Amino acid sequence: MARIAGSVGLDERRVESDLEQVLGHARRGAGWILPHLLFDDLARWRAGRALRRRWSAASGGAAASRADLAAAVRLARRELALVQQSRMLEATQRVFRYWHVAHLPVAVTALVAVLAHVTIAVALGVTWFW
Repeated sequence: MARIAGSVGLDERRVESDLEQVLGHARRGAGWILPHLLFDDLARWRAGRALRRRWSAASGGAAASRADLAAAVRLARRELALVQQSRMLEATQRVFRYWHVAHLPVAVTALVAVLAHVTIAVALGVTWFW
C-alpha cells in the first residue's frame, strides 16, 4: 500500500479505501464461482482503469510521472488479482469441503463391485492362463 500511495502521491488511507471500494466484500455461494471466474479479468481491467482515472485526478499532478502512476496501477491490479484468487480459493474450499460425502459411497461401491467380480470369476474357474 505504501508503494502505491508513494507513487500516486496520495494518502495511504485514501488508496486503501479506493481499493476496498473496487474490491467490495460480498461473500457469495457456490453457484457464483464459475460465472465469476469468467469475469474476473474483465473486472480487474475495468477497476485498473477506474483507479488510474481516480488517482490521476485526485493527485492533481502531484504524482511524479506517468510511469509512477502506471506502476501504482500495476501494483493495484496485482493486489486485486491476489484478493480475487484468495476469494476463489475460499469458495472452492467451501464447495469441496464435503467432497467425501459424495465420493466415499461411490468408491466403496466400486470396490465391492471389483471384489465381487474377481471372486465370481475365480469361483467359475476363469483365469488368465488356459
